[in-house]
Amino acid sequence: MVLVVLFHAATAPGVPDALHVFNDAVGSLRLGALFLASGLLLDRSLAKGTARYFSGKARLIVWPYLLWSAVIMLPLLGWSRGLDPAWWFYPRGSHTWFLSALAGIYVIAWLTRRVPPGWTALGLLAASQVIDRGAFDLAPYLHEVTWWGTFFMLGVVLARHVDAVLAAPVWVFAVGAGLTVLWSVLNVLPPGMPGKTVLSAVMTAIGIGTVVWALHRLPRVWPVTLVERLGQRSIVTYLVHLPVLKVLVLHLGWPFQGWFGYLSLVAVLLLVCTAATRHYARLSWLFEWPGPAARQRKVIPRGEAATAAR
Repeated sequence: MVLVVLFHAATAPGVPDALHVFNDAVGSLRLGALFLASGLLLDRSLAKGTARYFSGKARLIVWPYLLWSAVIMLPLLGWSRGLDPAWWFYPRGSHTWFLSALAGIYVIAWLTRRVPPGWTALGLLAASQVIDRGAFDLAPYLHEVTWWGTFFMLGVVLARHVDAVLAAPVWVFAVGAGLTVLWSVLNVLPPGMPGKTVLSAVMTAIGIGTVVWALHRLPRVWPVTLVERLGQRSIVTYLVHLPVLKVLVLHLGWPFQGWFGYLSLVAVLLLVCTAATRHYARLSWLFEWPGPAARQRKVIPRGEAATAAR
């Protein structure tokens, strides 16, 4: 999630070129890791039964998607975009497309719940390679669902075999790290990022697995725990940071440039996201349907809140 904030902050004017190089280098990992993380708890969601499965996704995905797309992002981007029906499935220019794609992926996950997730991932990857994004209005949306759905289903696979991944010997990590660095360099060198190919999916999966192995062994120092806290309510950080960024840069004219301008902008964004996370109980209606289930979650001890929200 922090990588997403760093990426969007680098779209501000006057940032150093090195930031664009960094974002290109980690580009394939940024969203792949988010969708993979979303798939980690699919089995737990399916175990609740069909009715609770879909009602939970409606409360926690469809509601914030509609709210943030229509009430917050559409005024910032221009009301005319809302006149295009396809925009409501794939809202170009708005980061809420992530939730729209995730909703579609959860539908596919339910339909294929009796199919081994590895096979579903392969099927989605194959579909993503044959969909022509320009064929019809919803083709871009279907392409995003199938492509990122591949990583979502890999998250399901990881959840079922996480002990084997974490127990991998150091030499496996070394090979994965070497391949990840090589792929990152290739993303930066001309002609640039290779796009959403089978090779890109394989290398991204290797990179995410390598990062998971390394993160498990990091000491619990404050930068690590800060990232963990932001990750506990990742939807807050994801939804809040971009509107705040657009207001600061496009509407208020962020006055600083260079490294100081970029780092100070990131600091402000993370502070706002952290504050929103700390006051989630008061702001929960922005991120989940404000019904009885949401009110019940407000009295759950903080350590159990993230699990209950799933």
